[in-house]
Amino acid sequence: MNYQNLLNEFNGNLQKIIVQITGELQLETFLQEMIDYQIKQGGKRFRPLLMIEVGKVFHCEPQLMNYLAATVEIIHNASLVHDDIQDYDAKRRGAIAAWKYFSRPQAINLGDVLMILALELIYKSTANEIDQLQLVKLVTRAIKELINGQVLDIEKKNSCYLTMDEYDKIIYGKTGSLFRLVFAIIADFAPTKARNEDLMQEEMLQLGTFVGRIFQIRDDIIDFTGKKEGRKIHQDIEHGRVSILKALAYKYASPETRDWFESISECNKRNPENIKKLVEIYKKLDVMRLATEIIQQEKTKINNLSLMKNNRELSKTIGGFFEFLDI
Repeated sequence: MNYQNLLNEFNGNLQKIIVQITGELQLETFLQEMIDYQIKQGGKRFRPLLMIEVGKVFHCEPQLMNYLAATVEIIHNASLVHDDIQDYDAKRRGAIAAWKYFSRPQAINLGDVLMILALELIYKSTANEIDQLQLVKLVTRAIKELINGQVLDIEKKNSCYLTMDEYDKIIYGKTGSLFRLVFAIIADFAPTKARNEDLMQEEMLQLGTFVGRIFQIRDDIIDFTGKKEGRKIHQDIEHGRVSILKALAYKYASPETRDWFESISECNKRNPENIKKLVEIYKKLDVMRLATEIIQQEKTKINNLSLMKNNRELSKTIGGFFEFLDI
């Protein structure tokens, strides 16, 4: 699998689709400029590419997958725009965040219109009204789950008190929602399905949850190691963000350390000295190793799914994406 070729092809298709839909909606020129700015910031496009490639495994109609992959990516970008506003993050993917570039009020408009574009694409993807209704149900469910996760994420921001259950609940919504959407769409629209369709749908949703959890944990680890392009090291710690490392540190910390976590939960107490101490605690508790072990556990769960055992092509496709992400 040549990931870069897939990415280049999808980016070209995404741009064409956006030009088509924005032209038909007759959006204000400034709104179009903001959409272009956000989309052209790029990214790995992991979700839509995963959808297209897994769609091929199940012989899904290519044009349908292209439009719905664009839908997923646009929803993801809408969530990023709103996320940056809520977190006061000035940069995204190494570029100035939309709210910082265009203003907070206009960025809210941008995030809103991206959600509308995503729904409009559903009607472009298929002329079948029954299929359109089902897609709207799947997409709105995913958006609801995403927002639920974001609400919980904001509630726990800055607090050093984070249990594993809380972390899992947050990423189930915030990250897992769109990955489940990818696999739910394929399960519903694949022309060749497993004999037990209920099992296929159930396991595809599980696959989305497992992949989403792996993807988020990987992102949390990268923040700690400083390997992510365009993002400084230890930003999650500095800004009090939710992460698997925070949850693991709280789980294995001594009562005294937990008390100290609570004492620095206010933003103004997260000074350079305390950040340095947090990093040292994380290293002492070896949370990086623990997080990596959880990724391996999630991969084992994936490999144990009947779908993966009985479909070599699916197993190869999922493995290829993990290999690209160095997981």
